Amino acid sequence: MMTGKQAAQLAASYIGSGPSTFYAYYSRNVSEFRSGNWCACFASCIVMMAGATCAGLPGVYCPSMRNAGVDAGKAVSVANAKAGDIVYFNWDSNSRADHVGICESVNAGSRTITTIDGNVSKQVGRRTRTWGEVMTVIRPTYKAESVVESAKLLVDGVRGKLTISALQRSLAKKGYYSAAVDGVFGAKTATALQKYLAKLGYYTRAVDGDFGYYSVVALQNWLQHLGYYPLKYLIDGSWGKYTTQGLQQALNANKF
Repeated sequence: MMTGKQAAQLAASYIGSGPSTFYAYYSRNVSEFRSGNWCACFASCIVMMAGATCAGLPGVYCPSMRNAGVDAGKAVSVANAKAGDIVYFNWDSNSRADHVGICESVNAGSRTITTIDGNVSKQVGRRTRTWGEVMTVIRPTYKAESVVESAKLLVDGVRGKLTISALQRSLAKKGYYSAAVDGVFGAKTATALQKYLAKLGYYTRAVDGDFGYYSVVALQNWLQHLGYYPLKYLIDGSWGKYTTQGLQQALNANKF
């Protein structure tokens, strides 16, 4: 199980993604997604992915989800909202929730709340809104911060946002990466990884943000040194399934 902060980071790692990933996840874990609010589907999927529980979730209809959270006594004030909380919005002054997002942060000075939401211009996005737009905040049950353990990656060989986000966080802790943790393997992430591999002595060419053949060879050699890229696999400079599996295993073991 993740902490609330980790759940918020997980939500942020999907910024820019469309609804298909969450429709598919919801269908595999709850029931076939046929209709409903995909902002609600997104919030439900993040809570499930985090291994947490929340009154009213999973669900795909904001009003009933919000009402279940209130009935269960899980509502907190917006001033006391924390990362990972479920935030329901209302914009037409009736008694029904119009939208839902995952709390990322609260600013008491400006009386605003920043959330990660599904269905923001047809994709996952970050929005900052006033406290007056918030209808209800519901607190899920997450792992306590004091006993947090790193969330484990699924070792599936898929170089997706969760894996790249974990890589970015690892590189950031080591001082090689300072950009946003967005789950995108772009030039900044490539540069940070090249610098790290160069520090280890495995990469000896120009640090240019172009993670090509020689960079991948360095990564494969390092993973093989750690024992996560078996000798039976060729050091071929091609970042495929086995390279990603090795990276996922190394990140899970806190060896990377």
